[in-house]
Amino acid sequence: MHASERSAHGAPYNKPVPRSLARHQFQRPFHDRPEKTRLLPLLRPRRLPSRASPQPSQHVDTQTRFAGRERHRRAMKGGGAIRSGGGGGGLMRTRLRLPVVLLSCSLFFLAGFLGSLLFTQDPQGEEDPERPLRRERVMEAVWPEMAYGESGDPAPSLIPYQILSWQPRALYFPQFATAEQCENVVKTAKARLRPSTLALRKGESEETTKGIRTSSGTFLSAEEDPTGALAEIETKIAKATMMPRSHGEPFNVLRYEIGQKYASHYDAFDPAQYGPQKSQRVASFLLYLTDVEEGGETMFPYENGDNMNIGYDYEQCIGLKVKPRKGDGLLFYSLMVNGTIDPTSLHGSCPVVRGEKWVATKWIRDKSV
Repeated sequence: MHASERSAHGAPYNKPVPRSLARHQFQRPFHDRPEKTRLLPLLRPRRLPSRASPQPSQHVDTQTRFAGRERHRRAMKGGGAIRSGGGGGGLMRTRLRLPVVLLSCSLFFLAGFLGSLLFTQDPQGEEDPERPLRRERVMEAVWPEMAYGESGDPAPSLIPYQILSWQPRALYFPQFATAEQCENVVKTAKARLRPSTLALRKGESEETTKGIRTSSGTFLSAEEDPTGALAEIETKIAKATMMPRSHGEPFNVLRYEIGQKYASHYDAFDPAQYGPQKSQRVASFLLYLTDVEEGGETMFPYENGDNMNIGYDYEQCIGLKVKPRKGDGLLFYSLMVNGTIDPTSLHGSCPVVRGEKWVATKWIRDKSV
């Protein structure tokens, strides 16, 4: 060991080297570091020592060291360039980028708003007088709530009914029409009664079908009723069935006297027997206009598939039977959901034993009549 490196007592000189100098003094030169180490100054800029770095034995002023750190901190805070270790303007660029983005968004929003005003204005520069009126009508139709029955006709939810059967699908509507309405229909139809007729199948004639339907009746449309009773009843039937009035045939008003009947039959037409049809009967609504003392029930002999394999003669009153009551209604469907004829919809009118039976039938089709 050299004499200059010993203390006054001859011991080795162990004066501590400043940490900042020790870190740079014994590091490898930047150009000799591995590739991964070379990226560190780019990630974290720091001040590297110059080639004329003092030796470990030389003294470095503490104030000078802290002054360098202060300059580095001010440069980073102010966005100024750092002379060693790369640029320090990243913070300033970030601060400038945010106002530019906000300004761009504001300009796009303003342009879209002005464009929407331009396209929604009337080309002639005048307001359409019909536009506010249409808006008012829509608001009146959508928002105000109307109490049930306020329009003069009961709502469908206020029409009571009872499910009689699922095979066939049959529903019973008690007190569907008023006594006055029923009496007005009877008075209007009485002067127009004629012997009831049948839709003949291939090979049939009036002579061979004479005893099948022995009632008398007439067809009446709502427009032909001066009392307006049929129009009110027709509107209510449309609400109960959810089928438009235009899909209904004119009312077939029938009178059954003692002994008269209607043998079991289908209301829907089988194209194989009746030929091609422009439309098909979907459902039937029967409104009973009078009470019957005895007999005159509407029967469904094939309810739930019963009696279909016993050789039924279409004359016996068996199965489900509905007794006529003045003002009550009966709805049943002739077609299945897939559009084929429901075999359990076979029905007929039992002979009247005592009294007189009046009924108004509304046949509803799958297309406008």
